[in-house]
Amino acid sequence: PTTVAEQIRLTDDPLAAGPLAAAVAAEPVARVRLLYVEALGRIGSPGAIGSLVTLAVDHADAEVRHAATEQLAEHHAAWAVPPLIAALAGPDNGRINRAAAVLGRMDDQRAVEPLIGVLVTNHTTVAGGSGGQTSVTFTPGGGGLALGGGPQATTAVRQNRSVLESLTKLTGVNFSWNVAAWRQWLAAQDLDPQTDLRRDR
Repeated sequence: PTTVAEQIRLTDDPLAAGPLAAAVAAEPVARVRLLYVEALGRIGSPGAIGSLVTLAVDHADAEVRHAATEQLAEHHAAWAVPPLIAALAGPDNGRINRAAAVLGRMDDQRAVEPLIGVLVTNHTTVAGGSGGQTSVTFTPGGGGLALGGGPQATTAVRQNRSVLESLTKLTGVNFSWNVAAWRQWLAAQDLDPQTDLRRDR
């Protein structure tokens, strides 16, 4: 088994990227899954990098996510940044934070503006009702909106901690949850194209 495991780890054939990614999904033994992830990093082709991005953001096993993130960071895979930025979109805050955490390891300034965009996210959920009559009433004093006789819409505001941690790491500054301050700071950086976004460089 050791020689087979070693062979897996040392695989560098780009054609193996697809089967390796499928193997990570199907493999029940954690240690072997990690060998497959390491092999994907060694291959480093666009297909292998894409598989690592998917594993880092979406795999159920935290160890696999961590190993895939390490491979992306170790190989400075610039190809990974656009799909990671794309993964910031959508309603799933867990996924947003996982993608943000990986972007924080990539040390790529292209991620800063998209990360600011998802620092604080609003998620509207509609519950109840059967599509019947909806009446709109405003509660006195509170200014809240009550929907009677139909679906109830609620908006949840989420502060995304991994987004903040990655922004702080990539920029060397910290405006906490103040999105306006982050945007103002970013606009000021754009005044001089020679400016590296990190204050300490």
